[in-house]
Amino acid sequence: LLQIALMILVGFFAGIMASTVGGAALINAPFLLLLGISPSVAIATGKFSLLSGSLIGGVKYYKTGIIQERKLLLILILLGVIGSLIGAQLVLKINQELLKLLIVAISIVVLFVIYFKKDIGSDIRKLELNTKNYVLNTFVIFLLSIYSGFFGAGVGVFMLFTFAYLFGYTYLKSTAFMTLINTFTITAASIIFSYHGLIDFKIGIPLLIGNAIGGYTGSHAAILRGNKLIRPLFLIITSIIIIRLLIDIIGGSK
Repeated sequence: LLQIALMILVGFFAGIMASTVGGAALINAPFLLLLGISPSVAIATGKFSLLSGSLIGGVKYYKTGIIQERKLLLILILLGVIGSLIGAQLVLKINQELLKLLIVAISIVVLFVIYFKKDIGSDIRKLELNTKNYVLNTFVIFLLSIYSGFFGAGVGVFMLFTFAYLFGYTYLKSTAFMTLINTFTITAASIIFSYHGLIDFKIGIPLLIGNAIGGYTGSHAAILRGNKLIRPLFLIITSIIIIRLLIDIIGGSK
């Protein structure tokens, strides 16, 4: 009973992160690995558990009317699902440590840009995008969806940054887009993982319950506080991702 309560609590905090700035894998993956679960099952079960929080948070964001670009959202969801399915079935040939180093480098750039350019994600920054910009930005989201399917560390943060920086949306609107897209990409990846028997439902369901509560709490808080909540959280979570991956890289090199 105590273990189930702990799983619900872990799922709760992961749900808050998933529905605000992403980075929920920073909580789920280490926790599941501590339980002695293999990395592949940990990734699959962790991703499955994020489904409820993303769904509840996504529905809550959608109902507020923050997203007016419904056609763009539909296109990004479709590309996100395709990308996630591709990623979930990829046999990784890239060196994992090299990939982590690349993510650390990109994360540091993202951190500095967000910290020093305070107009990003604010109401004052309006971008006039043409068709070429939309195609390029949409392609970036597609690549992130593929990455989400096979590795996924920090994908929510990168997606949020893409919407705020490339599309010029506020952090709140960017979070709404990110959460809704992730709902569908997580569903697609979970179907693949379930088909291959990689999801441990005994652990995944308590995490799923906690995640649902966290997803509602996080999205509710984000809607109330907007950029004042999301920007500092974004900076904190990006910093944690950098530190966590550096620890993994240093530990792996020993």
